[in-house]
Amino acid sequence: MKFKICGIKNLETLDCCIANNVDFFGLIFYKKSPRNIEIKDAQKLIFSSKNKSISSVGVFVNEPIIQLQNLLKILKLDYIQLHGNEDKNYISEIKKKNSIKIIKNISVNSKEDLLKIEKYPNATILFHRQFCFECIFVFILKISSKLHF
Repeated sequence: MKFKICGIKNLETLDCCIANNVDFFGLIFYKKSPRNIEIKDAQKLIFSSKNKSISSVGVFVNEPIIQLQNLLKILKLDYIQLHGNEDKNYISEIKKKNSIKIIKNISVNSKEDLLKIEKYPNATILFHRQFCFECIFVFILKISSKLHF
């Protein structure tokens, strides 16, 4: 199993991820997200992660392809994760000019959503399901009450 922590915005959090053997750290490039990161800050984190046991992932949502191509020239990301309505033509266009690894997010709300994997032959698929955070918190509390530190 591989682990990715998204929304990294500072070196302390990145160092914590590295110390805890996290495989990937996500940098959010989506202005509507509270976890959006500025390019200069992302560059510092990517530079700090090089030659370490963690890979950088740029997370984008419906980014215009020209802008994405320009960002890929500036940022030396290991992966990009597409979290919007990008189709296989969009992915093919990226692949033409870049050797970057691509993760395509697919939201799963029904069994039919699982069939979307066939639409993205050039990408690694990440199935994503919106969870009830209150339910997760209650579940964590139940588990942690059984653990002893």
